[in-house]
Amino acid sequence: MNREARRRPEEDRRPAPEPFTSVVSQREHDLDWLRILVVLMMVPFHTALVFTGPGFMFVKSGTHGPWFWAFVGFTYSWSMPLLFFISGAGAWFSLKKRGPVGFLRERLERLVPPPLLGLLVLVPFSAYLTHLQTASAPVTLWTFLGAHFAHPRVVDLYWGHIWFLVVLLLLAALGLPALLALRTVSVRGLRTRTAAALRTPGVLLLAAIPLAAVAPLPDESGLPAFGWAMLAPQAVAYAAGFLLFSQPALREAIDRNLWPAMAIAVSLALLSIWVPLHTRRDLVPHVVFYLGRWAWVLTALGLGHRFLDHGSALGRYLREAGLPLYLLHVPVASAIAFVVVDRPWPVAAQFTVITAGTFACSFIIYELVVRRFRVLRWLFGLKRGAVRPQIP
Repeated sequence: MNREARRRPEEDRRPAPEPFTSVVSQREHDLDWLRILVVLMMVPFHTALVFTGPGFMFVKSGTHGPWFWAFVGFTYSWSMPLLFFISGAGAWFSLKKRGPVGFLRERLERLVPPPLLGLLVLVPFSAYLTHLQTASAPVTLWTFLGAHFAHPRVVDLYWGHIWFLVVLLLLAALGLPALLALRTVSVRGLRTRTAAALRTPGVLLLAAIPLAAVAPLPDESGLPAFGWAMLAPQAVAYAAGFLLFSQPALREAIDRNLWPAMAIAVSLALLSIWVPLHTRRDLVPHVVFYLGRWAWVLTALGLGHRFLDHGSALGRYLREAGLPLYLLHVPVASAIAFVVVDRPWPVAAQFTVITAGTFACSFIIYELVVRRFRVLRWLFGLKRGAVRPQIP
């Protein structure tokens, strides 16, 4: 018997690589609903930023309120990690269904046109409203656009809310080799052992430690990091979603940790009223703050799996509308705020009008304009097929 024949039985005993499959698996409706709810929450979130002082939003009100900062801080603490976690879980299902080439093609088709639309049209429009509100001698739109593109503010308002889509595109394209490595036979055993460890009650909460380890501390003034400064923890949340949904046992672990996670999340939220953990530059408060963020993510995932794991016509409609609504809501809110903030109305009335108007106008633009034309569907990250689904 030659050497090749003796080697073959050993090769046959090796575990087969984790296969890609074109079979459509059962849809995770709860993840769809959680993504939808976070996108809808972005409307009051960005409206609140109108009333929080300089920065973070294109049009600002001269009236500020501390409860707006409280709402913004609480919403941001869990919504962005949850979105990146869900995106990572979606990457797992997409890669399993389409394979690496199909995964990358699908991500490029959905995530390249919308940022280009945002950076070339939507963000400059919002930035022009900032110019009209703040400039002592406003210039025309065309003059402003020439200066805007000649000297873009690369790391600040120039990106606006589009930074989220750019980060997703970078994670999908540059992170694909790492995601493929996590699917290899050599890593599969590590994933299985990690899943077994994380099923121990309370251990899953310790995943907050790597999030805190890669996250920047607050700046000298105590302001927490936003946007690009959070790229590393966002990548960790994305990888966590990919890993946790690659092991069905970990879905059970999330369910078992629901009530402990909720207790920790609520307790730390109440504690932060007296001790602002997000502004402390010490290590222990920093880790505790990220424990609270991760606990809210686990709470949302657990509640979603328990109460939202069902499909509906409304869910299908909102799932398709999610990305266009995300793109539209900031320029729409900026335009409405530009008209409203100078009105002699109570701040609560201004907030309500901007929020309600943004919801109404964004849905109208999506329904009557965006989803009706193939070119606009492509620019807004939708499939270019027939108009679907109908309004439920």
